[in-house]
Amino acid sequence: MDIPIVLAYKTAWLVQHTTYFCELQQIILAADANMTEPNVPSIGISSYSITPHSNADTIRNALTAWGIPQDQLEQIHILVSFAWERPRQKFVTPHAFGRLLTSENVLPIAEHLLIVAPEVCFAEAATWMSELELIEYGFELCGDYSILLDGTSFERPALTTCAKISKWLDAHSNIPGSKRARKALRCVKDRSRSPMETASCMLITCPRRLGGFQYRNVELNHRIDIPTGFSRYSSSPYYELDIYAPRTNVGIEYDGSDHDEGERRGHDAERLSTLALMGYTMHVLTKAQFSNQLSLHRACNAISASLRLKPCTTAQFQKNQNELRRFVTRRWASSESK
Repeated sequence: MDIPIVLAYKTAWLVQHTTYFCELQQIILAADANMTEPNVPSIGISSYSITPHSNADTIRNALTAWGIPQDQLEQIHILVSFAWERPRQKFVTPHAFGRLLTSENVLPIAEHLLIVAPEVCFAEAATWMSELELIEYGFELCGDYSILLDGTSFERPALTTCAKISKWLDAHSNIPGSKRARKALRCVKDRSRSPMETASCMLITCPRRLGGFQYRNVELNHRIDIPTGFSRYSSSPYYELDIYAPRTNVGIEYDGSDHDEGERRGHDAERLSTLALMGYTMHVLTKAQFSNQLSLHRACNAISASLRLKPCTTAQFQKNQNELRRFVTRRWASSESK
């Protein structure tokens, strides 16, 4: 019997950004929790002929049904273990892994159809994505959301972690894309909960040549328990900071609200006052600041000062920072979560 077909590279990335894949991962997680085998659907691939040649149309029809535009499927990228296994077919682009594919490198998405694991997909993406795209993709893989193909975001558990990607890259240092992937991974942090949090953190962690601070000692959604002595100031037993810099006790929050909601604003004011009393320096980035170059630049200057960073005032850095701002906000008009 033939081995299952493994979707890879751009095709795997497209599948990851469908509602079908996000919902399937929840099914797989539930099965793992119950220690049972996940039920993956059949798309019509015959168990008697599991080859790309005989199933290309079947796979393309399934991918289209899952929401991938047909113009993105002119080539279906697959992964095989060794170069001699590459099929010769007009609409299939095979890639050789260079070693035996094992279960740790793949995930099931349908009967007789697999997709490369998130760690593999990140390394593969380094061969065709820009540096900013790759960093943003890393945040998404290690965060609790996915950006769907229509630009909206879908809440789901993280697909992997920075540590798992790093470990996988250490074990596969000679594969194409591994060096670029390792470089981008330095800027990525676990536990982002939205594209907006990712955008805020990229301003901090990205290298200066890309418009960031190149400051990596930060954590996302860091929990701060309220000590008994400060409980009189707060109605909450703990707070979570969107971005936290432990060396300088600086917190950075993103506020994307468009309207003044009285109760929530009151809670936010109480939160900021309590954290200030506890010795935290807090900064808030807003949607309005992200929409204006100079407003965001001034806000970033204040954050940079609190982080005790040497200010970068060159015209080139401001240009790079604006390019980064434009990049991270390019989809925000349609980024409301489903």
